[in-house]
Parts: sequence; C-alpha cells; structure tokens
Amino acid sequence: SASALLTEYLRTGAAHVLGGPDHLLFLLVVLAAGWGWKPLLGALTCFTAGHALTLLGCVWGGWSAPAALVEPAIAATIVGLAAFDQAARRRARPLHTGVRLALVFGCALVHGLGLVGALADLTQWAPGSAQLAWALVGFNLGIEAAQLAVAALAGLLMLGLGAALKAWPPAVTTRAAGSLASTAAMMAGSFWFIQRVMLSV
Repeated sequence: SASALLTEYLRTGAAHVLGGPDHLLFLLVVLAAGWGWKPLLGALTCFTAGHALTLLGCVWGGWSAPAALVEPAIAATIVGLAAFDQAARRRARPLHTGVRLALVFGCALVHGLGLVGALADLTQWAPGSAQLAWALVGFNLGIEAAQLAVAALAGLLMLGLGAALKAWPPAVTTRAAGSLASTAAMMAGSFWFIQRVMLSV
C-alpha cells in the first residue's frame, strides 16, 4: 500500500543519513557555517532537493556514473565546502546566503549519485508508477527528517557549549566551534578522497 511504502522508505532514508559517514560529515560542514535557523532550514532543504533531483534522473532518466568517480567526488565536495567556509572566516566576511545555498545544492547533486545503490530495489517498479513515486517521496522525507534531527541535536550541543563557556562571547564560541568542525571535515574528507582514489586505481 501507499502508506506502507511511504513508511518503509522514510525509515530507509533516515537510516541512510544516520548510518552514512559521508552524509553526516557533509551535514557537519553545513552546520558549521553558523547559519540562522531560517537559512539553515533552507540549506538542508537544498541538500535534500539536490540529491533528490539526481536520484530522479538515475531512476527515471537512466543517468549513471561509475562509483570510482562518484565516491572520490563526494569526498571532494566535503573538502571543498569546508575550505570555502574557512576562507570566508579568515576574510571575516561570510559567503552570501544565496551563493552558499547554490554550493550546497551543487554538492547535493553529486551526493545523489551515491544514493542510487541504497535504492537498487526500486527497479522492481516501472518508471512513473505510483509505487515508485511513493518510495521516492518516503525516502526523501526520511532524509530531510533525519537531517533536521541532527541539526536540532547540534543546536542543543552548541547551547550546552555556550553555557559551559560563559566567559566567552557567544559569537566567539560559535566561530571557534565552526572552525574546528570545518578543519576536522577537511582532514577526514581529504583522507577519504585519497583512499577512494587509490582503491579505484
């Protein structure tokens, strides 16, 4: 039934986020930029919309790309976005919100190619069928719900950090935490990029 498919793939989407180090690390980079809550919601939605678009192209349009290219490219998006943020902090002039949303959306298009393997069983339904549509809707809703949950948890952690470091102004605490998170993401993403390139050779 439609409700059963929606529920099943909602869980699949949420599990993909919570169990996927790539997705969680990219989320860390997005959160580390220190958005207000409205732009943050926009960024998370852009991320979901970007990889949903690629996923639709793969499922309905027959798009494909070899994993030997996709996996290093995903790691490169993590490093690249984190590097953009670090450069903006050094200039003390953050990127314009529209520019950063476009960057998140562009990175999400690449990440969408890595989602296809998680939905290999979708080929059991014909393109354009109601079952396929409900599965895709559920999967993307699950991803968005999990991203919002991670963002909420990160927000609570930042509030706790701010309370623990009362002597530091909130802006300094946020900036330091964001810089640390971006640096950690660049290091992990660089390691994954090299590792994946070596494995694909």
